[in-house]
Order: sequence, then C-alpha cells, then structure tokens
Amino acid sequence: MLAPDVVSRLMTDRSSSPVWYASYGSNCDAARFALYLAGGEGDGAPGSHRGARNPEPPLDSAPMEFESQITFSGLSKRWGGGVAFLEHQRVDSGTPGALGRRYLVTQDQFEDVVAQENRRPTVPLPFESIGPGETRVVGEGWYDALVALKPVAGVPVFTFTSSTAPETATPSPPALTYLRTVASGLLQAHDLTLAQVVDRLRVAGVVADKWTAPELVDLLR
Repeated sequence: MLAPDVVSRLMTDRSSSPVWYASYGSNCDAARFALYLAGGEGDGAPGSHRGARNPEPPLDSAPMEFESQITFSGLSKRWGGGVAFLEHQRVDSGTPGALGRRYLVTQDQFEDVVAQENRRPTVPLPFESIGPGETRVVGEGWYDALVALKPVAGVPVFTFTSSTAPETATPSPPALTYLRTVASGLLQAHDLTLAQVVDRLRVAGVVADKWTAPELVDLLR
C-alpha cells in the first residue's frame, strides 16, 4: 500500500490522481489487465488492445471482495461465451460477495480502461460527483454504469457494470478460457486454493449448472 504522503502528492493532478479500479472478471489476472494499459495482444483471447494514454503498470494491487455477486451473461466475440457483470443487488448480511482484485491506477488510466471495455473513445468520467454506493450511466456499451464503492484509506474505489441489473439478464455460461483467466487472477490476489476459488465461482448458477466442482477444478488446473 502506498504511503499517505505519496497518495497526497498524486491527488494534485487529474492525470495522476489515484483511484482503485475494482475488477471482478478477466482483469483480475495481472497479465490480462496489463494489456489495457500497455496495449497489444495476449494469450487466451484474440484481438488487440489499444492501451491507455499512460501505459505505466498499476501503482499497487490488493485482494477485493464485493458486496454483490457476479452474473455471467451475453456472448463475447473475444471469448466465445458469457462474461462477468457485477449484480446491482447486495448479498444478504453474512453472505460473501464476489471475489475480485483492485488496482491502484490514475484517473485517466481508469477512463481508458472503461472506454476499451465498451469499445468506444475515451471520455471524462464524473469521479468527483459520484459518492460511495452510487451508480452513474456514463455512455454506451455493455459496461455503461460507473459504480462508486467504499474508499480505501481515503482513495476512491470504482468499478463498472451494466446499467441494466445483470441479475435480470439471461445467463450465459462463460468459456473455459475466460473462466481460467478469472480464476488465475483470483489465485494471484487471494490466499486461496483452486478448489476454494471454484466454489466461489460456482455461486453463479450458470457455472454450477455446467460443471461440478471436481470437474471445474480439473479443467482449470
């Protein structure tokens, strides 16, 4: 974690002002997320990424647990199956939410990630006018809703999902390649076994319907 004086200095300039990007899908994998910053092509999913205006790697990363679950839906041409969306409805008290990973990036890097995820040009995002627990539609695309989460040590935390409640969408099973990338990222960030990660991913019914826990462990190993 960055020292408070470092964070304070970074906050003086929008292009370097830090925000935590809370990821819950394939971007949990560090190598996968690096493509959104540095650009280029990576293993696993076809297609190139244009990268961010600032191609530097994240300043920090940490494990993340959300207050909502994820749903897999849609049909990604890149992956060949459903992809993850963060549900709008919070889990019941005492019930764990989805696992993820947060990255400390600059505001302009986060804007470029949102733009690439939605396959559109980069636009400024309303970081200062959206408070924790609030959601704001910020353009078109699958991930058109900016979500503000609870700050960490005074640094804002944001993620994005669909503005239409994902839990109401028709579920679509993810491709194994996509699920393997998600699991890889969660293993990098969390002190968990693959079997434990699989159990958390199978909370999404469409995953549990398609694979038993032992099957999925063997396929993702």
